[in-house]
Amino acid sequence: MVKNAKSVSELIKEEAVSNNMKYNHAFDFAYEVATDIEDPDKIDPEVLRAACIKRMQTMDAKEIHEACECFDTLNVEEDQGKV
Repeated sequence: MVKNAKSVSELIKEEAVSNNMKYNHAFDFAYEVATDIEDPDKIDPEVLRAACIKRMQTMDAKEIHEACECFDTLNVEEDQGKV
């Protein structure tokens, strides 16, 4: 696990305070799961969750940035942008 990392909510709050505009960003997150199951739709969701969490916890900030790809950004009203 990466030590001294800020929580997601802390980072989101810092970004929200930095400007008056509010944005909603949609991301894809790259990770992999090794199984003996051919059909990926049949992989247990808990296996997917565990692999996702493990990958996120073991990456540094640069690796997280590289593994996340923003595919959409919307300007939102201030009351809708709260997390």
